[in-house]
Amino acid sequence: MRVIWWFVAEECCRSWKEMGFESLTWWFVSVSEGFQQWRLRGEVEWLLKR
Repeated sequence: MRVIWWFVAEECCRSWKEMGFESLTWWFVSVSEGFQQWRLRGEVEWLLKR
């Protein structure tokens, strides 16, 4: 299992270097913000259903 994670980490590092630090960081921030908005919406819907 650890080998798979090592492979994923290597791939991420290589794509990070190819894409550039700024673009990948921006992508990560946008994904995490989208996830937070989606989770907030789910919590609001759950509260309304109660």
